Amino acid sequence: MKFSKQTGCFYPDDVHYDEFPDDIISVPEADFASAMSRQSGDMLDVIDGRVVVVPLPPPTAAEIAAAQLASAQQQLTSLTKQASERIAPLADAVELDMANTTETAALKAWKKYRVELNRVPQQAGYPAAIDWPTMPT
Repeated sequence: MKFSKQTGCFYPDDVHYDEFPDDIISVPEADFASAMSRQSGDMLDVIDGRVVVVPLPPPTAAEIAAAQLASAQQQLTSLTKQASERIAPLADAVELDMANTTETAALKAWKKYRVELNRVPQQAGYPAAIDWPTMPT
């Protein structure tokens, strides 16, 4: 078996390729077996010319921040969509003078909630610490 750190792939000895990656190395069967039994939190590396299993490095501060931002944006999009879906029929009822007092109050509460959602990114701790507004009932 052969391995390329550049591609992260193993190449069987009995298959011939027109071109191998520049960093291809031969892998003893024991190293290949060890590599195949690695856990999900591990990765393969080449150290001293051998393929070895090493733990994944912890995420960087930038990676953590990016993940927090993506998660916050996804949650914000989902909550805003829910609010808009609740607002639409209530707004129709109010606009057509068909709303009762409960619907009129609900429309105001949902619109207030949507405004509060739009202000979430302005919070001091965003996106690491978010004080989510309370969804109307």
